[in-house]
Amino acid sequence: MANAHDGANGGAKANVGVLDRVMAILDLFSLDEPELSLTQISRKTGLAVSTVHRLVKDMCRHGMLERQEDGRYAIGLHLSEIGMPSHPMLVVSDAASGVLDDLNLATRQQVQLAALQGGEAVVLSRRMERGRRLPTFYCVGGTLPLVATGVGRVLLAYADERVRHATLADGEFPWAVFTTPRPSVRSVLDDCEDIVRRGYCVFEPEGHPVWSIAAPVLDARRRVVAAVGILYAPEDKTPRLLPMVRSAALNISRRMPRDPRQRDLPNWGEELPGSGEEPVPGNAA
Repeated sequence: MANAHDGANGGAKANVGVLDRVMAILDLFSLDEPELSLTQISRKTGLAVSTVHRLVKDMCRHGMLERQEDGRYAIGLHLSEIGMPSHPMLVVSDAASGVLDDLNLATRQQVQLAALQGGEAVVLSRRMERGRRLPTFYCVGGTLPLVATGVGRVLLAYADERVRHATLADGEFPWAVFTTPRPSVRSVLDDCEDIVRRGYCVFEPEGHPVWSIAAPVLDARRRVVAAVGILYAPEDKTPRLLPMVRSAALNISRRMPRDPRQRDLPNWGEELPGSGEEPVPGNAA
């Protein structure tokens, strides 16, 4: 008779592969049980302790698990790195958090972080100005127009041709700067070229109560994934604001995690290390 670990189909056990066993082990870890011993993993999966030992050793080598000082195992950092592409905005926000705090404290101005999504700039994070309140109407999770904001122009400047065309094609892009006429498409494109050449955007529409400076944030593969900027009243402009914003963008970029694909692959023509059975060391119960 097939046992409980054979699966719903009586003979399914023979078809279980290494990946099935690896996933069964990973699925054991939870907020309630973030760390498990070899014995616990063996008992919960129904796999032999020797098999579990061989698997977790390979999983640790690949960063899928991490062995703790007491001999227990926990989910490894590399799994988080692999999952990062599915939550890129969370990754950028996490990398930027401390830098945004520092920029806000140093400038005493409103600080914002935004990323491109669906033809708009999505506000990922912000820090409010200290003192006077600027007339701004947006919140974290809200959207900003690409042409009428500093962070938006940075994102537009580094976006691909398809995004720029969709944004500017009919010349009727959102323009909330009522003190100045809507710029021409040619003017916006020229400004985008200047932004890429300089590496930053200074957005100071005449007569408008809010100006901004923004710079691009790059990931480990040198792709622009966000823009960081500050908002300030015209009378608060000082020469130190621009270098501080550029420095913040550089610091966030440096904090972006490396791409998990940037790894040395083994020589597939040779036998991989750790493929044989080994004695099981003592482990935490």
